Amino acid sequence: ASRNVVYSKDGRGEVFVEPGTYHVYASRGLEYSLAHSQITLASGQEQQLTLNISKVVDTSGFISGDFHVHAASSFDSSVSLQSRVLSFAGEGVSVLVSTEHDFIEDYAPAVQALGLEHLLKTVVGVESTGFVPTPLLPRTIGHNNAWPVPADPKSPRRGAPADERIEPAELYE
Repeated sequence: ASRNVVYSKDGRGEVFVEPGTYHVYASRGLEYSLAHSQITLASGQEQQLTLNISKVVDTSGFISGDFHVHAASSFDSSVSLQSRVLSFAGEGVSVLVSTEHDFIEDYAPAVQALGLEHLLKTVVGVESTGFVPTPLLPRTIGHNNAWPVPADPKSPRRGAPADERIEPAELYE
């Protein structure tokens, strides 16, 4: 889904596309302007663009966070852990809470491997998505997020709670 998107630590990126006309955007979250350019490429043609953005909103004294984030450990995401971390750092998010479906994932090692500790702090969480098959409630008991939670690499699903075929009260307990 994000094949023509580049997440970058330094604002530089490279995308290979088929010949055609494209709209190219550069952004860095809500604090910055949006840059845009339209290009047309013929077969075998390369083009270099410079897109400039600038800070337009003063957020001194504030932090931004996303408290419901999925990467490839969730069944509904195909974004790699590294791409997810880069995307949030690139958009100016300061705090990232991992809430994979029924699996505990710690994003801190990816943040460290990318050298982004100065931009992004992480919190380990989980999204419990239990299934209770009853005539009145044939699907899930909801999507329940919790953080912080400890990750346990030796446990099934790295310590995510067992949430299948139990009532919500038991899950919360």
